[in-house]
Amino acid sequence: MNKLLILILLCLVHNVKGQDSLLLKFVPLPNKIYNSQIDFRTKAQGKLERKTVSTGKFELSPTNLNVETVNKTESIMTTQNENNNRIPYIWKFIHSNSFQKLDGKTSEIYTPLDGSIIYGYFDKTAAARKIDSVMNDDLEFVEKLSLKNQLEQSHGENTYSDVPIAVGASFEKESFISIPILGAEDQEFIMNKRYTLTKIEKGIAYLENNISFHLKSPNKNIQVLSNTNGSGIMQFDTKNQCVLNEISEYSLYVTVVDRENTLTSQIWSKDSRTTKVQNKEF
Repeated sequence: MNKLLILILLCLVHNVKGQDSLLLKFVPLPNKIYNSQIDFRTKAQGKLERKTVSTGKFELSPTNLNVETVNKTESIMTTQNENNNRIPYIWKFIHSNSFQKLDGKTSEIYTPLDGSIIYGYFDKTAAARKIDSVMNDDLEFVEKLSLKNQLEQSHGENTYSDVPIAVGASFEKESFISIPILGAEDQEFIMNKRYTLTKIEKGIAYLENNISFHLKSPNKNIQVLSNTNGSGIMQFDTKNQCVLNEISEYSLYVTVVDRENTLTSQIWSKDSRTTKVQNKEF
């Protein structure tokens, strides 16, 4: 009787501990429908200061240096039966639109994802996304190949931690991001997100993050200012093993020096990603 009681207590302790930690990694399940929406917005405003011989410095109006970009994507991924550690899927991009507003004038930016249908599978052994074909009549062969490579490589973005994380613990995730900087065109930054798992409740893990930036390639003429900061929240579905909701917002302050001119830019960005999961109907 005592042995049985001890065994029951050990099982209960194991179950409690199981609720206090989890692996934050997207692992697709068979016969599921993942409906995802991404909304990514950025605004950039610049202030130009120029040194002069007579007065030393004067400032140009910042209203002439405004850029706003909006990217929206909706996709549906349907997985099939698992076979030999492979889960086939069909990934349909319902729409993928990108717009840029420069000094009040709006222009559409072409994106190859719009209307594309992707056929492939998840290799559970290699923990990787594989793509067999890309269907889109508007794309050339080279464009399809480029899109295939980008989507296969992007699966790593859905891995947040390679080891289980306990409640109260933190971990860091780095990603590369290209941001248009006034006076210096697009610049590649390393965005570091420090996540903290705050709680796991009713099958949902709740996390908070703090965001920092630095240039991927150091440049003596470009400097990330100390008042740069960002934060966000995330909800992870422990049953369906995917991110249900993630929102990040940051303000990035950068100075660009070009001879006698100094251009200070503030880039504000908000990234919202949501996923709804449901069982596939037969």
